[in-house]
Amino acid sequence: MPQYKEEIATVAQRFNDFVRGEKEGMRTLLTQLKAEGYHLYGLSNWCTKVHETMVQYPIFQLLEGQVISSEEKIIKPDRAIYERICQKYNLKPEECLFADDRIENVEAAQRFGMQAICFEDAAQYERELRKIVINS
Repeated sequence: MPQYKEEIATVAQRFNDFVRGEKEGMRTLLTQLKAEGYHLYGLSNWCTKVHETMVQYPIFQLLEGQVISSEEKIIKPDRAIYERICQKYNLKPEECLFADDRIENVEAAQRFGMQAICFEDAAQYERELRKIVINS
């Protein structure tokens, strides 16, 4: 998109300025889930600057691994990215719970065989997660 060359360059140069921080309550919740024995992985459509952002926020240290679309050259909701995270970490889709704030990514994960939640906030996410765990 050559007509947006300057805007794209600005975003690339100032990527970390556009990240709004951790979602309230999520670090506490993910810390609790990890203590309960759950494994946490990241699956992101972020650009290559993601690693600069990840070191700024302790929440990312809770992840056991991640798949970053700019490194894999595939993006959500492409089925291949869900396949990649399962392959990379020896995960079974039916044993995974995927969360994302975009419904198309949630639906793609469900078609792949994962249970999934469309994320709104930490409280809603925990309610839905606990309901899924209880019914499993």
